[in-house]
Formats: sequence, C-alpha cells, structure tokens
Amino acid sequence: MRYLFYSSSIKFSFILLIVGNFFLIYNCYSQLPKSEIGERYFYRGVRSLGMGGVQVSTVNDETALFINPAHLLRLRDVYFITLDAELDFSDTFYWPISKTSPIGNPLDLNSVFNSLNHSPNVNYYFRGLLSSIFASQYFSLGFFSQQWLAGRIDSDNNVAQAFYRDDQSLTAGIALRFLDGHLKIGGAAKLVSRIELDNMQPLPAYFSIDHQGRSGSGLGYDAGVTITLPWPYHPTLSVVYRDIGGIRFDQKIFDRRTLFTHPEVQNQSVDLGFSLFPIHSSTSRSVIAVEAHDLERISYKQSKIRHLHVGYEYNYKDVLFLRTGLNQGLWTLGLEIASEHTQLQLAWYADDMGPDGQSLPSRRYVVKWSYRF
Repeated sequence: MRYLFYSSSIKFSFILLIVGNFFLIYNCYSQLPKSEIGERYFYRGVRSLGMGGVQVSTVNDETALFINPAHLLRLRDVYFITLDAELDFSDTFYWPISKTSPIGNPLDLNSVFNSLNHSPNVNYYFRGLLSSIFASQYFSLGFFSQQWLAGRIDSDNNVAQAFYRDDQSLTAGIALRFLDGHLKIGGAAKLVSRIELDNMQPLPAYFSIDHQGRSGSGLGYDAGVTITLPWPYHPTLSVVYRDIGGIRFDQKIFDRRTLFTHPEVQNQSVDLGFSLFPIHSSTSRSVIAVEAHDLERISYKQSKIRHLHVGYEYNYKDVLFLRTGLNQGLWTLGLEIASEHTQLQLAWYADDMGPDGQSLPSRRYVVKWSYRF
C-alpha cells in the first residue's frame, strides 16, 4: 500500500509538473524580451557539450551547483574540487586566423581583431574557465571565473562584431529529497561580477572595454525540480528555472571595473529535460536525454531548433565515457577518462552564431582537467 501511494503521488506530480511549466511558459509570452545575436549563457559543462547540450536532467557531479541544484542529491560522496580548468576554442583558432596573423592574447580584443582583419568572414571563439567547488548532497559552495571572446569580420556587410564576457561568480546551493528520493528539489543563489562588451561597428572597427564595455555585479537565483519514476530505465523529468526575476548588474558588492554603464539584465529562463538510464550489465550503462532550453522564447524565434538538444552517453566502469548528440541540430562528440581523483574530458561540438533565422555554425574543441578529493 505504501508503494502504491508513492507511485500514485509521483505520477500525479509528474503530470502536474508538465502542466504547470507549460502554463508558466504560456503566461510568459506577453513579456518576451527582444531577440539577441550571438551566445548568451551563464555556464555549460564539457560533459554537456559532448552530449549535444543536454544537462538539465543528466548532470550527476559537482557542476550540478551551476546547472541544476536538485541534482546535487546525485552525488555519491562529499567532494572538494581544488582545480577545474577548461579551454574551449573554435577550429579556426589556428587555421586560418592565427596562422595568417599570429594572436598574442586570445582574449584581447585588439590582438584578436588585428588577426581577424586578415581572415574576414571567419568565426572566432575562445573561452577559458577555472573553478573550485565544495560539493555535498545537501549543500554546496563553488566559485568560478570564465572569460570568452567571440568575433567576426563580415566583409559582405562591411561590419565587425565582437562579444566579450568576463564573469566571476560565487554560488551556494541546497537540495532536498522527498518520496524516497523520487522527487528532488534544489535551489541556488549566486553573486555574479560581470564585465561585458557587445558591439557591432562599421569597418574599420576599434573595440575597447574601457570605452564601450559595461561592468557591474548582481544577485541571481535558480530553482530545480526533478521527478524520477520507479519504472524500468528510471524515466526522469527535470525543470530548471534560471535567474528568477532576472539578474540586474547594478550592485557595488563586487564590481571589479568601474565603467560608465552596467551590463544588460540577464533574463530569466526555463529549461526542460527528459532522460532514461538503461543498465546493460554490472559494468556498463547508458544515458539517453532530450531537452529544450530557454522555453520562454521559443515561440517567437524562427530558429526553434537552436533550443533543442539530444544526447547519449555510454559509461564503462565509471572510468571510460563515450558521448554523442545533437546541439542545435549539429553533431557533437565527447570522451572522458576518469580516476579516483582526476578527470580528463574532451568534446567536439558546434554552436550556431548567426542571427535568428540565419545559420552560421562555429565548430569548437573543449579540453578539461580537474582534480578532486
């Protein structure tokens, strides 16, 4: 009887979660912000990038603090990740951009655009990330710093476009389980210090953080809910509500660079994911997932496929992981070799950098190494 009660309760909660979130999406249509060109995201893990961008219903490590705090409950132990380093760069970084005109600092606007002047109509992307996290099932605290620069000289339209972002964030998260763990709820609060430049100029262009950039800090809040049904393959539905109410970067708590204006508000968003976890043997298992991100804006976007993600992972003895997927309709691949204290992860993926309705794929490579105890 107890099992039947829980089973009925979980089924009801599963249906209620679907209906409630689509109702939320419907009510947000009247408050949709304007369309943006280029990438706008807070955090994406290398595992996700190798699996087609899926992460909401699949994350199972310390990065759940940044992705879906409800999944902190999937941690098997208490961890301290002393160093987590990532490099993420476009396949054009060396050829033709750097080989044609060598780049000094890959995150320096002047150095990069001096090289891009010799390689028009080529996408440029480079991102570096460092993080350190204390992670447990019920409480986690983490810090990360990331910088990225995306740019392009569009000779057809005689313009140059640059997007630069420098984020430093301190995040704290908690999680609770109900119904024997079938229902998980988590929340996170984050302090974000941001320096940003988002500019398009006619050629010849000159970009300067001091004159065209924005800086400020703000507080943000995330909430996640996950329901796992007691059926074969453990079907799991997850919803994450990010940046509830939006993040306004008008605080002076941690403003690292005093510029004339503040970064634009980071709008709230809703991500929805569904996953299955087949177990093949005592040494191998898989993950299959499909997700839709930023659901509040799908209805008015021409390129709806940019919000869709499909991923697959094969796990052998928690040591070797093979991954693949579709990110915005573009193929991805991933590999991880893990030991008790270290992880080496690689991914090959693509993002669509074009304006809404115009495809402009950018192929990239990611390398991550982390140490934990």
